[in-house]
Amino acid sequence: MAEVSGKPTKFQATAKATDLDRVWSLWTDVDSWPTWDLGLTKASIDGPMTIGARGTIVDQNNRASRFEVIKIDPGKIFVFAIRLPGGRMILIREIDEENITHRVMFTGISKSIFGALVGRPNMELIGPSVDAVIELAEKKTT
Repeated sequence: MAEVSGKPTKFQATAKATDLDRVWSLWTDVDSWPTWDLGLTKASIDGPMTIGARGTIVDQNNRASRFEVIKIDPGKIFVFAIRLPGGRMILIREIDEENITHRVMFTGISKSIFGALVGRPNMELIGPSVDAVIELAEKKTT
């Protein structure tokens, strides 16, 4: 079960996973995100998962947001950002020796506002979403 920590402007969920390669595959397969990310109903990317790639996510409230991949180190970490008025929402998905961590943080002058509006409800979903990606990864290998 994922351990969630932080506050609405910067939070994370961490859990142990046995099939890190499969988790990485799911994390970088944008089309699969709604199957395990409980906050999304749709996700797509315009091309391959590379730095500078852009895509769209649609949340449970039918709000669409454009994102851009800003960092990727295959098998270890990828980071994408969503521009917000007065700041950004940055999402970090990282794998270490046996754990996966999904971090969310808001930056800029509007971080407190978006932390309250977007961060607070997503804090409730991040742990179950991390658990869901692990469960899906392990189900595919058995």
